Parts: sequence; structure tokens; C-alpha cells
Amino acid sequence: MYFPKELPTPVVGPHLPAESAEAHGSVSAMLAALDFSDAQAVHAAHLSLQTQAPVLFPAHFFDGVDPDGVARALATGILEQGAAQQQQTTQGIAPGPEQACRTLSEHFTPSGQDALLQSLENSHAENAFSKYLAATDRHCLAGHLWLQRANTRLVGGDIVKTPEVASAQAAEDYLKAADHYRRAGQTGPAADAYRLAAVACLRTYQPLKAAKAFLQAAGLLTQTQQLPEAENARRQALAAYLNAANGCVLAGAPAPAVDAYLNAVELCIQTHRPVRALDACLKAADACLRAKRPLKAASVYLKAVGLCNQTIDLYTQTRQPLEAVDACRKAVHAARRAAVIYTKRRQPALVAEANSSAAEAYRRLGFCLKSANKPSKEVRQAFRSAARLYVEVGAYKPAALVFSEARDWPQAGRCYERLKMFGLAGHCYKNAKMFKEARHAFWTAQQQSQNPIEKRDSARMAGKMSIQADLAEALSDQNL
Repeated sequence: MYFPKELPTPVVGPHLPAESAEAHGSVSAMLAALDFSDAQAVHAAHLSLQTQAPVLFPAHFFDGVDPDGVARALATGILEQGAAQQQQTTQGIAPGPEQACRTLSEHFTPSGQDALLQSLENSHAENAFSKYLAATDRHCLAGHLWLQRANTRLVGGDIVKTPEVASAQAAEDYLKAADHYRRAGQTGPAADAYRLAAVACLRTYQPLKAAKAFLQAAGLLTQTQQLPEAENARRQALAAYLNAANGCVLAGAPAPAVDAYLNAVELCIQTHRPVRALDACLKAADACLRAKRPLKAASVYLKAVGLCNQTIDLYTQTRQPLEAVDACRKAVHAARRAAVIYTKRRQPALVAEANSSAAEAYRRLGFCLKSANKPSKEVRQAFRSAARLYVEVGAYKPAALVFSEARDWPQAGRCYERLKMFGLAGHCYKNAKMFKEARHAFWTAQQQSQNPIEKRDSARMAGKMSIQADLAEALSDQNL
């Protein structure tokens, strides 16, 4: 089959010849009077249209190889158009609209192809196709033409082009086919064409275009509930985005790598892959720094912290403590990097946000280190780091709790005192054997409490701490 090397420049297409005017009037009258719910009447109209179609459509539009088949296909198309205009449907016509479009696409001549495409691209180019075939059928035909043209390029039909150029042009043709199929409501063929376009783009080292085509296919496959195939298309899009991003970094072009990595992150999130999402997000942040976009890098680092938390949850649920520890360390690193960037940019509110994230990351690190049976010194160091950052941002309650986990009772007590939670402060000082401070905290708690039971308990504890303080002072004097 012939395919023009390039699309023709849209011009006014050939008008209906004068001798077809009578046939046109006859067809219009027949369609207007036809009862599309009457199967016998529709069948008779189909037979009649087969004899009139050659007059309605110029002979040079088709190759003459199968005139009867072409006539039947044209008759189907004309009836479909008439039914659509009357908001009715046709049933039982052979061939059906899909087979009719396929038959016509196989027998177009160059001028027939041009006329069809012009009927879609130029609203002023009225010709037989725009007059007698519905827009959906014409889009379906155009999809077939572009698909065949792309296939022809790939099997060597365009001998003047190199394989790389032929593949690149085939990719464009597949994309055009997909667009026409989509406009025709042909979701399955459109998805197939998008996937073929993506594969052709990969052959020509265009991973970003490939990723977008795979995503288009995934969306259409999801619409038709072909969920496993849609999932596979998204995986292929993810691989293409990562391929593009890594290639940009190696080529010293970090700016386009950022968007590619972030697109990969979103796909990982959609497909429930938090570990891969985290890896891509950290790479995106690093690429932002190389591209001299520090504020963007900081926001991406904080996004990575959120992904770290999802990853930690996953590893905790699957009882992988060492992997959870590693994810916590990545969260700490990302949050601290963001804090440094915001500090340099003098954005205190964002510094506080980043430090809060870092504190939470250190806190989780402490618990994960404990679960992994790491040395207690390492565990306490993580908790202390978390607590100091909590204090820095004024979050005294979580600071007190984490100081308690680190067994840093004096600091925990001071945090509780700042919160005016004197009873808890007293117990922390008691654990630290700071009996005078504990006595003072319990007396203050007793004076401030409105609950009789709490007042009694606080007074009792204050008395005990007073005794302990006196004993400690006596022992100290003896030692002197």
C-alpha cells in the first residue's frame, strides 16, 4: 500500500463531481426517510448504497482491487453517518463499522489518503469523506493509515532513511495513530499505538517521550479495566523516566534530570514502591543542587523524608530492622540537608520545619536501633539528637519523652517544668537522684493541682524526696 513520505499541505479537497449531485439527493432522501429500527429496511438501504457509493466517492480514491468490498464498506459508513445524525444506531449490518474502516484503509490510493486526512485537518476542505462519513469513522481510518505507515517504516519501507531516522518517524506516526484512535473512541487500538510509539522512542534514545507514551497507554488501559497491562505500562514508564534522568546526570545536564526523577517518584508512589520512590527522590534533590536550585532541593529533601517514613513503616512491618535503620539515617540526612539550605537562605520558619522533620527522624532512628539490638550508646545518642532538635523548635513535650528514652532524666525534667507538668518533672528528677529538685517539683505540683488525689500523692512524694534529700546531704557531709 502507498504512503506519502510527508503529510500533504492542507488544501481544499476535491468537491463532489457534478454527476454525483443526483445520487447525493437520492441518498439524502433515503437516509431521511429510513427507519433505522427496521432491520429489513436498513439491509435494503445497505444494498442500494453499495451501487451508489462509486458515484459518491471518486474512483481515484481507491485502488480498484476489491471494488465490491470497498462498496460494502462505504455503504456501512454512510449508514452509520445517517444513523448518528438521527441519533439512532445500526445493528446487523455486514461488515460492521470497524471492519468497514479496516477494509477502506487497505485500498486507499495516495489521493484517497490525502482527501481523508484533509477532511480531518481542514474544516473548509469538504469532500466525499467529510460529507458521507462520520468524524469517528474518519478518525478510525486515519488511525489505520498512520499505523500502517509506521509499520511500513520499521520493516524497511522507507529505504532512503537510516534505521534511527525511520524509527523516530515511526514513533511520530504511531503517536498520530493513537490520537486518531482515541478521538474515534477506539481505546484498545489507541493504547496499542501508544505502546508501539513508546518502544520506537526507546529505540531512538528518546526515553522521556517513551515514558509519556507508556503513561498514555496506561491511562487508556485503566479505563478499559485492563489493570495488569496498565500496571506493566506504568512500570515501563518508570524505567524510561529513570533511564532519562540517569542519562541527563551522566551528560552533565542536571536540570532536566530533576523533572524526570520527580516523575519517577510519582509513578513509584502510584504503584506502591516506597523504596524506589525514596531512591529517586534523593537523586532528584541532589540533581537540584547540581542545577543550582537550592530551595527546590530543600523541598525535595523534605519530600524524601516523608518517603523515608513510609519505607520505615514497610521495613518495620516486614521485620527488617537493619533496613529500617538505613531508611532512618537517610531521613536524618535529608532533613538536615534541608535545614542547612534554609538556614543559608535565612528562612527561619522553614528551618524549624526541617529541624522538626530531623527530630522525628532521629526519634525513629533510636527506636529502630533498639529493635536492631544496636549498642545502647548508639541508641541514646539518636534519642538525644532528636530531643535537642525538639527543644530547638520549642517542642518540649516530645523532647521530654525522647530525653526519657535516652535516660537523660535531668533534661527530661527541665522540659516538663517548662510545660508546667511538675509531677512528671518530679519523677524525672527522682530517677536522676536529684532529690532537691524532685522535692521542689512535687511541692509545686501539689500546690497547683485541683485534684484531691493528685494533691495528696504529690505531697506524699514531696515528703519522700525531702527525706531522700536530707539523707543524701548527710552522706555528703560524712564523706567530707
